[in-house]
Amino acid sequence: MFAVLTAFSLVVPVFVGSLLVKRISADIPPGLRVALGAALGTAIAGTMYFLSLLLSDSSRVALATSESVLGGGLVILLWSRDRGLRNGTKAQPSNRFYILIFAIVAILAGAALIFDLDFAKHAGGDALVIWNLRARLIATSRTTPLSAILDRVFLGFHPDYPLLLPALVARGWQYTGSGTLVIPLALASLFTIATVGIAVAGLRQISTYSQSWIAGCILAGTPFLLGIGAAQFADIVVCCFMTATVVLYGMYDLDLAFSRLPFLAGMAASAAACTKNEGILFVVVLLTSRIAVAFVRRTWTRSWREMLEFAAGASLGLLTLLIFKLTYSPPGEIVSAITAQKLMAGMTNNQLNLTILRGFRNSLNFGQWYLNPIPLMAIHAAVAWKPAPASTKIAPWFTATFVLIGMLCGYYILYLVSPYDVEWHIQSSLDRLLVQLWPTCVVAYSVLASSRSPGRERSAFSRGRALRIAAVLAVIAVTLAINAWPAQETQTWIVTGTRPHIELSRTEITTGQSYTVKIPGIGGHHVYISYTLDGTPMGQFATHVGTLGSAEFQGSPTTPKGTYRFLAIRKPEDSVWVSFENDVSITVK
Repeated sequence: MFAVLTAFSLVVPVFVGSLLVKRISADIPPGLRVALGAALGTAIAGTMYFLSLLLSDSSRVALATSESVLGGGLVILLWSRDRGLRNGTKAQPSNRFYILIFAIVAILAGAALIFDLDFAKHAGGDALVIWNLRARLIATSRTTPLSAILDRVFLGFHPDYPLLLPALVARGWQYTGSGTLVIPLALASLFTIATVGIAVAGLRQISTYSQSWIAGCILAGTPFLLGIGAAQFADIVVCCFMTATVVLYGMYDLDLAFSRLPFLAGMAASAAACTKNEGILFVVVLLTSRIAVAFVRRTWTRSWREMLEFAAGASLGLLTLLIFKLTYSPPGEIVSAITAQKLMAGMTNNQLNLTILRGFRNSLNFGQWYLNPIPLMAIHAAVAWKPAPASTKIAPWFTATFVLIGMLCGYYILYLVSPYDVEWHIQSSLDRLLVQLWPTCVVAYSVLASSRSPGRERSAFSRGRALRIAAVLAVIAVTLAINAWPAQETQTWIVTGTRPHIELSRTEITTGQSYTVKIPGIGGHHVYISYTLDGTPMGQFATHVGTLGSAEFQGSPTTPKGTYRFLAIRKPEDSVWVSFENDVSITVK
């Protein structure tokens, strides 16, 4: 019975999502339909549960509402008729060699994913203390789940993160009646497989069959993508929704007869925003790209219809997110730190910009490959890319490429204004941010290298192609030069038998003000510092101290008021605390 309930909690949303995709556009082939259905069906279930939880503050009401919506939607979809051209996609000759290679890579990747799931069955750090913890509070709270989640004891665990993923996990636990590990593991596997499936099946529509298998090999051969999926991080969920969105818009741009696809893209994009804060940036960048498309096409009526379709699909998710952010969520520390003054100061700080650029360069092997495919992909795209015919005003690679560049620029700006030590912030977050965009990058590369744009001509080697290759090689050279630039980094630690001295730049702050902690003799380390609040032991917090032994903090509205006294310090890998030689404290008003 347990296995049946677990399967039922997953199969119903996938079936509803697949049926919705079929009713919206019957021309979408079965493989892509199921992959998209897995993403969109879980998005519907999670969003409805999330919204109902906000309105009722009851996990039972939330479960009843989400299942009622799924059941009602299933009945309506079963009685509806398919929409679409029913022309199908013109078959392409399949190269059995590519299929064989992908099959081998997929089998190896599947085995690796199973081993990773078994190794990390209790979830990685963030999944354990943020996503699964919130899901457990939702599913088991005897009073009000929201008050339990937003309790001040959890203020250090990003209370501003949306609750779509915890809602999905809590929903599964309510089905099974226990907090079994199977539910989060099954969801992690579903989103990981769906991400690869959407990319491969989607590229069969907007690129060539051979290129879709190559893309599948690249994604399935990315260890870190499989790793974050197995560790149950929310990044794989955001990644899946982003991939679905750019693939749907790629199909729409290739053939405007797919007029309802922006509706599905809106559902996927809003689900990304309801999962993590990076999804909000994704929605902003995506809308900017579509506004740019409207100006290029100059078909205002069609663009207006597209925006209405997108808004209709995104309305439920964005409404849920708006209620959460305005009513329950405290302001995020990074968003609170964004000011024009700080942005200008960051842009004019050469050392800060060099540190961020070096961090991006060091994270280029975020996939943990033995052989990094990015340079080879860039050269292949530069050699193989050919302009679309004049009749095609927007190529199918445009949205994916725009989103990729826009998101990277957004991440760069966030690091410029980050309230944390930028070295630590990059080291702790950039790899996961990049892997969210990795399928989008592979989609953009695949369509650039081998698009299915009608009338696309093959041309001999030209000056333009030579310039593109030279540009790619120049970018690679500059990237290597950034990493070779002399770094002002040294690591120092406490001399054995001594105790560290701690200094504070302020003894009192209010919300919005910042202060600096300086520990001379310690530099370039990730550390834990223990503290008390108004004399009560509160545990520890993690930070990265720069090469000068300093770290900057900012008082946010979520910071508990009172007097903080700092007690001791240790390295993450060391269980022994070293007490400070002096007594310092700061009061937050």
